[in-house]
Amino acid sequence: VEEIYEEEQCQPSFSSGDIEIHAPALLPNQCNDLIRNGDAEASTTQHIHWLHRHNGIQVVVGEGLDGSNAFADINHDLADGSISQYLDSRCLVKGRRYEIRAWVKLMKNGQV
Repeated sequence: VEEIYEEEQCQPSFSSGDIEIHAPALLPNQCNDLIRNGDAEASTTQHIHWLHRHNGIQVVVGEGLDGSNAFADINHDLADGSISQYLDSRCLVKGRRYEIRAWVKLMKNGQV
């Protein structure tokens, strides 16, 4: 976490050292999966740990790779409307490289 202060706009204002940020301790096994619920198997109805800007994400049972569950992005008419997930930066190691892979099937009006 980096503290950045903009030019003061009014008085009184915050200055360096006025705010303390304390990261909570990691729980055992909390960093085992950087992408949480990446296989969409945590629930058959809820998209646990996944976000969608326009509330268009759904879990679709059996539609994933080899019959697994998958996420359907049903309201993707906008460039900024895709699904996402916040990563716990406490699990990242400076200098280490990370690779994230995903299987994606594009469909429109029920057609691949």
